Amino acid sequence: MSYGDGFSSGTYYFSFAAVMFMVLFLFFYYINRVNYRRTSHMMRTTGVLGLISCVSELVFVLAITNPNVSDFATRLLSFVNQSTMMLCSIYFNRYTLTVVLKDDHRKFMRLYEKANLVFIIIFHLILLGDLKFKYIFTFEDGVAKGGPFMVFIGYGCPLIYLIIGITVLLRFRSEQTKREFYTLLATHITVISGAVLQGIINDKVLLVSFSITMGLYMIYSFLEAPDYQRLLESNRKLAEAEKAANAANKAKSDFLSSMSHEIRTPMNAVLGMNELTRMSLADPSLSDGAKIEKATVYSEGIKESGEALLYVINDILDISKIESGKMSIINAPYHMIDLLDELCMSCQVLSKRKNLSFETDIDESLPGYINGDRVRVRQVIVNLLNNAVKYTEKGSITLKVSGIAGGNRIVYDIAVTDTGIGISEDSIGHIFDAFDRVDEEKNHFIQGTGLGLSIVKDLVTLMGGSVDVESVYGQGSTFTLHLPQEILSGEKISDHVREKVPEIDDSTQGCFDGARILVVDDNSTNIAVAGNFLERMKLKTDAATSGREALDMMADNKYDLIFLDHMMPQMGGDEVLAAMRADPEKYLLNKDTPVIAMTANAISGQKEKYINEYGFDGYLAKPFRFHELEATIKEYMPEGGRAEETVPEAGTGEEKDTGKEETNMDAKDHIDKETGLMMCETEEIYEAVIQAYLSEEQMSIDALNEAFEAENWADYRTQAHKLKSASKTVGANAFSEFSLQMEQSAKDILAENDKEKALDFIKTNYAEYIEVYRKVCENLNNV
Repeated sequence: MSYGDGFSSGTYYFSFAAVMFMVLFLFFYYINRVNYRRTSHMMRTTGVLGLISCVSELVFVLAITNPNVSDFATRLLSFVNQSTMMLCSIYFNRYTLTVVLKDDHRKFMRLYEKANLVFIIIFHLILLGDLKFKYIFTFEDGVAKGGPFMVFIGYGCPLIYLIIGITVLLRFRSEQTKREFYTLLATHITVISGAVLQGIINDKVLLVSFSITMGLYMIYSFLEAPDYQRLLESNRKLAEAEKAANAANKAKSDFLSSMSHEIRTPMNAVLGMNELTRMSLADPSLSDGAKIEKATVYSEGIKESGEALLYVINDILDISKIESGKMSIINAPYHMIDLLDELCMSCQVLSKRKNLSFETDIDESLPGYINGDRVRVRQVIVNLLNNAVKYTEKGSITLKVSGIAGGNRIVYDIAVTDTGIGISEDSIGHIFDAFDRVDEEKNHFIQGTGLGLSIVKDLVTLMGGSVDVESVYGQGSTFTLHLPQEILSGEKISDHVREKVPEIDDSTQGCFDGARILVVDDNSTNIAVAGNFLERMKLKTDAATSGREALDMMADNKYDLIFLDHMMPQMGGDEVLAAMRADPEKYLLNKDTPVIAMTANAISGQKEKYINEYGFDGYLAKPFRFHELEATIKEYMPEGGRAEETVPEAGTGEEKDTGKEETNMDAKDHIDKETGLMMCETEEIYEAVIQAYLSEEQMSIDALNEAFEAENWADYRTQAHKLKSASKTVGANAFSEFSLQMEQSAKDILAENDKEKALDFIKTNYAEYIEVYRKVCENLNNV
């Protein structure tokens, strides 16, 4: 290959045209540039490098035939031309990869950039070597001849990047728009064609720079044009606005659902424990000592659940006050050690229930008699301690109190450290946002309003302090309050005599009698619970375990009230009701009988849906309490009785309501007899419920196996739902939670909500699930 011995006028014209077109390209680009895309700077850089390359090529061609230009100067021009040509190819390739791969392949892009840097260094070392060793060009009598590295440097290296670009284009075709794909493909073909033609016609016409210029014009016209960029930006903002609106709507729905759960859980316990107390005191079979003992246990549960309910309500009121600017800090004297003792006692109880160790490290040499808002200080520390316990399954919780005193002020550093799940880097930035819970999908079973940490930050800020967090994902977290308070005396924490907190008690009682009721539920355990409760109210009860059986019984018998479970296999409660209403002659005996939906769907709006959409006369949420059952009977039964009776909680639905916080056990097959007795109220009912539970063991396993093997996730969800409720009733709390996870996973598969993850969970844990169920039944035989 040689240059300079036969240059035609066309050679100069094409090279000069490339320079002029590139100047015009950059001129218009800078006038109309829109910096919405991060590819904009790549396009500018490619254009500048292309201009330098075009100019250096033109000067280089002119210099070859000029005897007054030294050999070194010519080689230097060649160096500039080859370098800028190569860098132009690299930036164009980077532009292509950025458009095609976007943000989905960051790891590959990081690897690409490292390899790129190494290649650029090697390329320029070869170019520098040519200044001395002359292995790219040799010049003889105004003629430049290609050396051994000419093809590699001039054509091979740029073509490598162009080929990489086309390969990525074709490989990730589905990730691009048609406009992006065809524009970039046409640009690559244009540039490669220019290089190939240049090699064919040799030195007759210089087409490489000209083809690069044409390629840049294509990209600018179709991908980087201001109008197109503004359209893309408008679409992006619309998409973000839609995403934000959907997120806000989801946050609202999640919050309302969470509130339904968070309020109903302690309310169930308060009302349930209260009625259990009344029943125990009215039970003639119990001695006075036994009555007092049971009433004492129940009253403690009422106290704890009442406080939990109060925290939820206070959170809602507090966040409302803070957002409206009506929250005020009321300072008064108090002793720090009294507050810390109260908090430690409470946290020790919570930690013990989860088999966690609770440790303290309090600097008792700090001032202890201070002026501040004791209620708010307690609130923020309680929130941090409760969070630590909730999100820690094993290990320890540590409360450390230190500080720095100066003058009449002290800044307490109160740190709560746990060995729990930790917080990911992506979540730490919004850990203190209202209504937000990190790893919601992973931790959906953990109770919480999503308001706690937001309130902590706002309250601490109002008190002139701050809060920070350090965390290692999967290993634990440390939340530290920096809390300024006014020192009132020289009394140290260690100098103060501790206070003692008094205990309280409560009791009440009642009775009932009535008519004939049909209870329809596919879960025999739930039927056993409901039957025993209704029997205690002197009500005659019939039971049906399927929709078909219920219809047969409704055709032959008159009932004063019908409780109909909604979620049943083959024929759901809404289908039973529709069939009954569609044939009034066949079901003449019960054409006026009120039908009450009995369901675990207890979130806002469900009652209206069951009544208005499905046509039920009433709605009773599971787990129902005795007074709710009584109120329903009074409201809908033509001739109801009088009374206020018991309060056991029959099975759970979407909400995990129990009379008191469960003891966390490592074994998934553990039976908490105390919970079972609390829900069934007497040993006799508990034993009857256990027998009903055990009688369905093999039938449930067969149904689960059949649904699993057929991948019938609707039936699988129904079976898991049944086991969830029934297992909670007999005290198999951990297995009930396991069933809830299975039910939710099946629900996610049906809704195609992170389907692969849900499917993987079921398939990975199915064998263990069946094994644990068998062990639960085995353990119940020994209760």
